[in-house]
Amino acid sequence: MTQLGFSTLQMSRRITRSRCCVRNYARDTMAHGSAKPTRLPRIVNDRDERSVRMSGHFLPEQFQTVGELKDAVTKEWDKLQSSYLESLTQSMSNRLCQVMQKFVGPTPY
Repeated sequence: MTQLGFSTLQMSRRITRSRCCVRNYARDTMAHGSAKPTRLPRIVNDRDERSVRMSGHFLPEQFQTVGELKDAVTKEWDKLQSSYLESLTQSMSNRLCQVMQKFVGPTPY
């Protein structure tokens, strides 16, 4: 193209590429595009990656279906003592009054 009298700007506009790209191609046509792109540096090092992998062993059980989740919730609910649930329901009015006093009025939901 330079033999035809085009500048790098005119060539870049004609082929819709940057002038830098055209310049690099004209500089060495055989090697153009053969360089592999550089990789981004790793965000997590090997030690951090190992600790993340190991922490997976200490996570609570994961449920595969909704039924399994319901069964687990029911099982844990049954473990609660009825006296604890009664004390929660009896103290509900006191807790609601404290919330309203703190936020000066009913809380908007």
